[in-house]
Formats: sequence, C-alpha cells, structure tokens
Amino acid sequence: MNAAIDPWMQVGLTKTDMQREPGAGAARRSGARVRHAIVLLAAIAGAKIGTAGAQTTDLLIDPPPPTDYDRGRNVSVQQRARPEYDPLGVRIGAFIASPSITTGIGASDNVYTDNNNKRADVYLSVQPYLAVASNWNVHSTRITAAGDIKRYANETLKNQNAWYVYSQTRFDIVRDASLLIDAQIDRAFESPYNDDIAANSLTPSTFLRTQIGAKGTYAQTRTRLIATLDRNTYRFSAIRFADGTVRDQGARDRSITRAGLTYEYGVSPDLSFYAQATGDLIDYWSPTFFGRPNRDSKGGSLVLGSNFDIAGVARGTIGVGYTYRDYNATGTYRDAQGVSVQARAEWFATPLTTLNVSLQRRLMDVSLGNSGAYWDTRVGLRADHELLYNLILSAGIEAIRRDYSELDTRTDAKFAQISGRYRANREFGLNFQIGYGTSKPSGSRLSDPFDEFRLLVGVQLRR
Repeated sequence: MNAAIDPWMQVGLTKTDMQREPGAGAARRSGARVRHAIVLLAAIAGAKIGTAGAQTTDLLIDPPPPTDYDRGRNVSVQQRARPEYDPLGVRIGAFIASPSITTGIGASDNVYTDNNNKRADVYLSVQPYLAVASNWNVHSTRITAAGDIKRYANETLKNQNAWYVYSQTRFDIVRDASLLIDAQIDRAFESPYNDDIAANSLTPSTFLRTQIGAKGTYAQTRTRLIATLDRNTYRFSAIRFADGTVRDQGARDRSITRAGLTYEYGVSPDLSFYAQATGDLIDYWSPTFFGRPNRDSKGGSLVLGSNFDIAGVARGTIGVGYTYRDYNATGTYRDAQGVSVQARAEWFATPLTTLNVSLQRRLMDVSLGNSGAYWDTRVGLRADHELLYNLILSAGIEAIRRDYSELDTRTDAKFAQISGRYRANREFGLNFQIGYGTSKPSGSRLSDPFDEFRLLVGVQLRR
C-alpha cells in the first residue's frame, strides 16, 4: 500500500490497489481461494473509493512501477480479510460483480484554494463503484468503473463529474510466464496540492486520460524478468479565471510512450535485488501558450534497488538511480538529469497497527512558465490502526516540494488527515475524513498560496 495518505479533495480516481498481478502460480489455486481473493480486492477498492474518492498526492503521470514486494508473508490492517463484514458480491455465471455506492456531505473553508478569494461552502458527494471479476482457475479478467460526483451548495463552478473505466486481463501462458494487458479511460481533476495550476482559476482544471499497457513476466526459482510497454494520452479542458477570461489548455495535450525492463534476483525468500531500465518519448500536440516551441522530449532512467518481505516484521522496496530528460528544443528548454528515488515500506508494529512510509523524487514537466522540467520530491507517513474488528482509524501526513531550478523558485505543499472506516455489516458502512492542507510558493509565476480545512462524512452501501 502506498504510504501517502488518502487525501480529501479533487479527483483523479486511482486503480493502484486493483493492479497487483497475482503471478503465474495463482492460476493453480483452488476455486474457493480465487473467489476469496476477488471479493477481497473488490472490498478494498470499494473502501478506497468510499473513504477517499481520490488521491490528491498522485502525480499526473505515474512513475514506472517498481517490482512487487508483496510475497504473501504479511497482511496489513487495510488488507486483512474480515469474513463477517466483507461483501460477498453477486455471482453472474463465471464472474462476480461487486457494486457499491457512497454518499456523503463535505465542507471546505477555501473552496477555490486561493487565500485571495477565500470562500467556504458545503457539498454533496456521490461515488458509485462497480467491479466485475472472473472466477477462473486459469487466466483472469477484471473490469472496474467508478465515479465521483460533487455538487456545491453555492460555489457551483466547483461542481465536478469525475469517472474512470479500467480493465485488466491476465493470461497464464505457461507455468513460469504470464502476460498482463490493461487499459483505462478516465476524466480527472487536477489538484492544486499536486501541481502549480494557474492562479485565480475558478473552474477546476480537468483532463481526459487514456492508457493502454502490457506487462510480461517470466519467473523461475530465484530470478524474475519483467518487460513493460504503455501509452498514455492527456487532453486538458479550458479553465476560467476570476476576471471572466477563459484560457485554452490545449498546449498541455500530449502523448507519452514508455518501455521498461526489470531483472530481479532473489537472494533469499525474504530479500531480492533488482535493476530497472526505462525509456520514454513525450509528444506535445501544439506550441505553448506563448507561441514558444513545445516540450517534446525523450527521457529515461536506470534504477538499482531491493525488495524485502520479512514475515511479521516489514516489507517494502527501495530504488535509487539516475534519470534524465532531453528536450528537442534545446535552445529553449534546459535538459535535466539527476538522482531519482522511489521507496515505500510497511512496518507491522503490532497485529493491529501498520505504519507506512514513502519517499519519491523524480523529474516532471512544468505546467506553467517557460521552463522545461522540475524536481518533485515527496515524503509520506501513515498509520492504520484496527481499533475494533470492524473499525479502522488512519492518520497520515505528506510533504511535497516542487523545485523549479530554471526559474529559481519552488513550492512547498503539506497536508495531514485523520480518517475512519466503520463496517456495521456486509452491506452498510460509515466513513469520515478530517484534513488540513497548505501550499506556499516562493517566487513569481506560480500559483497563489493557500491553506484549507476539509471535512467529509459518508455512508456506504455494498453487495
């Protein structure tokens, strides 16, 4: 699980918790165990949509995935099955459907996340969710769809309709090899916590994203080879400013094609080391806002890392490497390179408490101004505690720094949250979130500073 907290606002619904590849060995499990795994995945994903809806901390462009460090030796508080409270789903032939809907009332003391235009409001949140997964002994397929609808009482410009549809199919080719094909289309909302969006914008910055990818895995006793290929496209909508003007964001539309190769060697059942090489091409479809050349570029990274999963103690992964980005318009944008980091770990302090920590540093394309890239560094810490068998409390904090070296500016964002999830029975549950966030740019040409307090209380129905 990601150590970043599950923030409380904006939408960019994530499929991360539904992406884990069971591995080729999963094809030989019994039907009962497969069915239990499907129901558990649907329960976790449904709970995530219900409690958080989206992750404000997620980057616009996902980093290359590290190797999976979960060897089945530990179960976190959030992952633990609770048979008396987990939904059973609805059987449809060889498939199991797991629907849910979460409704809630939320409030914000700074709806536009702008201290120069600070307004408070309440809103209604509706989050439908549906997962349909196969119950086969060999191969698997899963389709999920979700929405996040918000309606504000007064500041209706902030109303939003976010959604995603995601499919994943795994082919168990032979005993030691599998192929995973996934695809997604979603409409998402950018978070000002996560990027320096244009100041004084009244309407949320939205984008339509499509993604298709393939992942091949070949595993033997001690070694594993993973090859990945994916293509993503982004189309941004126009935004409206406080003075009534409208800005087209077509200059941010782009496609990203990436390929990667990972080799992993297991030293012991608890520890492995890996090397990962990735490359990408970014193609923007039009010039920038100021008529300057666009940010077409190529980039790559080489990462060396380690995975560990020690029964009853901890599990995690840490990777450190070199990353670079070369822009086609060399006279306009400065090439960038440096050390990248991607790490996350879980410590099982007690059977009832799981501590999560994450650290990430990577290059990203600038959304504002005339520079090329910036460094995004973020550190997160979250604690999950099972207060009762059917009541989980979580507390987390995350700090983000965006360092624009070409502009000699930076932005520091922080947010903290306390949340809870109560299950009355298989069908009915309650969720709450209380959070505070702040963003402080230092330098010109960035977003306005802001701070915000948010509250959300919801009710969830599941099958």
